Amino acid sequence: MSRELLNLGVNAEAWSGSDQGSVTRIVAVGDLQEWEEKGHPLPDGGGISFLSFHDINEATLGELSPSIVYSPVLARDFDCIELAVLLHNIGFSGTYRAIGEGLPKPQLIEREVLQICPRLEFEIVAT
Repeated sequence: MSRELLNLGVNAEAWSGSDQGSVTRIVAVGDLQEWEEKGHPLPDGGGISFLSFHDINEATLGELSPSIVYSPVLARDFDCIELAVLLHNIGFSGTYRAIGEGLPKPQLIEREVLQICPRLEFEIVAT
């Protein structure tokens, strides 16, 4: 999905954990087909922008100004550590959540990401 933004309906509050009714801009990174094949939820409601890993750059994130970024822990083209490094290198200092299931010790990945990318608020969440 090169350079193509797919705007899907999502309940931003449910994904971000926000209960204050504020607008949350969400960017989900990955292949939409792979995302759905893995059973990751796409709730209805507010707005979400889907980007491929290769579409992540300073200009795109500046334009979208996301409050939170989501991705799978492991995707076909990238993993969450690669995306965290990319986000960190282009100056994103917001919230990044990687979605995974059945990881034996997710805290090891979290610790590694936080050491490499201290400005990110990173956590692995289970579906």
